[in-house]
Amino acid sequence: MVPTENIVGPNPSKTGGEISTVNLHKLLVGNEYIELFWFPGSGFDGSIWVKKFNRTDAEMRDIPLRPDGWIDKFASAVMSWTAENPIIWNILLPLTWNTIRDRCKAIEDKHGFVAEAPRVFFYADQAFPILDLEVAIPIPIKADGTWELRNVVEAWYAALNYAYKEQGSFPLTTCLHARFTKASQSLLSPAYSANPEDRVCWIEILSAYPKDEPDPGKRSHAMKAHMAMIEEVVPKWIKDGKGRPHWAKNWQYVQPMMKMRDLYPAENLRAFNTLRQKLDPEGAFMNAFLENQDLFRG
Repeated sequence: MVPTENIVGPNPSKTGGEISTVNLHKLLVGNEYIELFWFPGSGFDGSIWVKKFNRTDAEMRDIPLRPDGWIDKFASAVMSWTAENPIIWNILLPLTWNTIRDRCKAIEDKHGFVAEAPRVFFYADQAFPILDLEVAIPIPIKADGTWELRNVVEAWYAALNYAYKEQGSFPLTTCLHARFTKASQSLLSPAYSANPEDRVCWIEILSAYPKDEPDPGKRSHAMKAHMAMIEEVVPKWIKDGKGRPHWAKNWQYVQPMMKMRDLYPAENLRAFNTLRQKLDPEGAFMNAFLENQDLFRG
C-alpha cells in the first residue's frame, strides 16, 4: 500500500493543475506488469494498492490462501444487498478497506510471493455482481524513449475527484482500477496503435450491482449514482485522454455520448468491414444492437 501521490503524483486540484508522472513512469519501466487499485474506504486520495508482476526462476513460496468459498458467496450477497441500500456503505467501505489493507500488509511483510502464473493473475475464485466500465487510455512513446503518462494521471484524478465530490451518494463502491499493457495491432482493439512500442492503461470504475433486485425500476435507481459518474467521467477519458471503451464492459452506456466510428482509424474500419463481409456475408455474427452501430457499416 502506497500513498496515492507517491504513485500518480499530487492531486492536480491541489497543485494548480500541475501533473507529475515521474513515479508512475519508474513503476512501469521497473516491472513487467502492474495493477493499481484505489478503494474508497481508504479516504480521499488515500492509498493505492500496487501489484507488481515479474517473472522469476525462484521456487514458489509464501502463496497466500484464497478466501474460503463461503466468504466469496457471502461477499456476493452483501454487495448485491448494499447496492440497494447505499446507507450501509458508511459502515462497509472502511471495514472492507481495513481487511484489504491488513491482507496486503501480510504479503508485503514477506516481500511478496512466488507462484505459477494462473494463481498470480487469476487471484479471485469467483466474482460478485459488479458494474464495470473500462476505457483504454493510450500511452504513446516519446522521441526520448519514455512514455507519455499525463493523460493517465488526468484520467485517474478525474475519477477520484468526482468520487470524492459525490461521496455521499456512493458512485464508486468497489474500486478504481488500472492495469498497463502493450498496445495492440488488432484492427478493432481498444488498445490499437500502429506503433508496437506504445503502451496502454486500462482504467475502470467498479461498483456493486443489485443483481438480486427483481424490480428493474429499483435496479435503475440503485445504479443512478454510478451511472451519473460514468456520464461525467468517461467522456473525459475518451475525449481528453483519447481513450476507447472496452467492448465487453458496459460500453453501451457511453455509446450515446460519442460516435464509435470516430475512435478508430478509418483504414482499420474499412479493412475490418471488408473482411467481415467476406467471411460473414449473411451477417450470422451480427445482431440488432451491432447493426445500429455505425462502426459496422460498409
